[in-house]
Amino acid sequence: MLLSDLDGFTLWLLGTTLLLGLALVIMIRLRHSQSKLKTSEERLRLSLWGSGDEIWDWDINKGLLHRANNDDGHGLASYANNNFPPNKEAIHPSDLKRVTQLLQEHFDGVQEHFEATYRIKSSDNGWVWVLDRGKIVDTDNNNKPSRMTGTVKDIHELKKAEDRLF
Repeated sequence: MLLSDLDGFTLWLLGTTLLLGLALVIMIRLRHSQSKLKTSEERLRLSLWGSGDEIWDWDINKGLLHRANNDDGHGLASYANNNFPPNKEAIHPSDLKRVTQLLQEHFDGVQEHFEATYRIKSSDNGWVWVLDRGKIVDTDNNNKPSRMTGTVKDIHELKKAEDRLF
């Protein structure tokens, strides 16, 4: 039997069956991909939680700093402003100049990464030492930094132990 020998209904039925089969295969692959993505995201979230690191993502052009994995109660929040650095109001006044300089050196290409230890205001209005690391990951059409991501880690207990040793 040749394809030309089939009537219209049979062709429609065959086409519909093939389309349904293709849709089923696509749905199964999509669900599998979603499951793998969910598992990968869970691993990353748990790894960050276990390390004590918090991740941040700074949209420089919009002035938005988004923080994730922030359950430490230190008052680190997401910001929507055009300050430089974006968490300027939370940085200890004695550390602000150094942090700003290190960030500017990264923006200027002097340093491949931004890395700074400094004190930030905690939710109880005390000061907590953190290690902040980041890197510019995107630039705009004028080759100016437009996005930067990184991590911040509470190192307050480590700094207190270091102070006791010296």
